[in-house]
Amino acid sequence: MILNQSAKDEKNRIERTNNLIEAVKAGKLLSLVLEPASICNLTCKFCELHSGQLGSMPTEKGIMSFDLYRLIIDEINNLDFKFETVFFLGNGEPLLNKNLVDMISMAVKRRIARRYVMFTNGTLMNPDIFDRLMDSGIDEINVSLDTINPEVYKEVKGKDLLATVLNNIDYAIKRVLHSPIISLVIKCCEGGGIYGLGDENIQHIISKYRDVVADSQHIHIKNVPIVKLVDAMIKQTEEFHEPCELAFYMSYIKYDGRVSICCVDTIDALNIGRIGQNQSLKDILKGQKLHNIRKIHLSRNLDQIPLCKYCGNRTVVDLSDYRDELLDLI
Repeated sequence: MILNQSAKDEKNRIERTNNLIEAVKAGKLLSLVLEPASICNLTCKFCELHSGQLGSMPTEKGIMSFDLYRLIIDEINNLDFKFETVFFLGNGEPLLNKNLVDMISMAVKRRIARRYVMFTNGTLMNPDIFDRLMDSGIDEINVSLDTINPEVYKEVKGKDLLATVLNNIDYAIKRVLHSPIISLVIKCCEGGGIYGLGDENIQHIISKYRDVVADSQHIHIKNVPIVKLVDAMIKQTEEFHEPCELAFYMSYIKYDGRVSICCVDTIDALNIGRIGQNQSLKDILKGQKLHNIRKIHLSRNLDQIPLCKYCGNRTVVDLSDYRDELLDLI
């Protein structure tokens, strides 16, 4: 099946909005992002953190320790609710964390969510790793491909690893077709010519895997738009003041325990606390910092948060019509 990004699909507007409102009423979040690693083995041009676009902006990179991860899982289990989905991703390549499979298995066994999803650039997803991931309890694996042109891949991603990625995807397809217990998503950026990724790259990928995705309910191609964050902040050519649903929808725990409300917060502009520094996750999610960020978004005046003001990564959900209701709820 060929998919569009769910959060951008108009047909999901009403359901997403209703789910969000009900979650806020219940005092819970729907999604959690866990960042196993913020380091990466690629330097994709469209990635602010690893392409060098951030320049002198403050950034920290590393791999989440298993001790911290255990603490985080304990903190999650102390919450008064269960997440719908936990995502293993972040601003790095998750498989650079050698404990990733064990981390997923622990999350599944501790039942911290109803669904578990991971993202990878595919370079390290060799057959042995994929077999272990299949056994971990993961529900969905997303592999970023973007192009099957070797020259474009090397230019955009910084390394000549396309053949490795394609071989890993081929093995994954065979395993999922033989044992369809998880979903495999081949993720493509809708570049529109930006960073050297023309939309013809998506068409080439679709052509390559068309027969496979047509015959399987568990293998998909997904189109995802590129979001230009730092570049947009520097040029300041377009502003966005609509409240973003992510402040009410999710939490993002970085490799060192810092908690943000957005998975593209590479510069720590939306930090609301840090696990492991005498702060519980429950207190962080009920704290004043999150409350203030939500109020700023509902005010439709994001001058206080430039990262949000110049971020076009809005979903189909527009919370403007629910401003008064949400102000009462938060």
